[in-house]
Amino acid sequence: ATIDRWFSASFRDAQPAVVTRFREMLVSTPPEGYVACCDVLADADLTGELGRIDAPTLVVTGSEDPTITPARGDELASAIPGARHVTLDGAAHLANVDRANAFTAAT
Repeated sequence: ATIDRWFSASFRDAQPAVVTRFREMLVSTPPEGYVACCDVLADADLTGELGRIDAPTLVVTGSEDPTITPARGDELASAIPGARHVTLDGAAHLANVDRANAFTAAT
């Protein structure tokens, strides 16, 4: 299920070797460490701190990301002074890998 969230179906079909490398990384991670990381992320809410960011900020979301949706990207960008938000069509959670060229162009 994690791989399905990380990469769009079209990327998984077109780049199976890349997906395999990420899957191998994931399955070689100690389960207790991965679960602990997920628990921390599930409980962390730093929304109140976003207004303190004073660096130029680009929020990038993928149109197929079920975790950080484009709507959530809009919310994040609007809470960060001067930030802008770009949604990459067809990308899932790891948009920088899934749509690398579009990601680089956006930055």
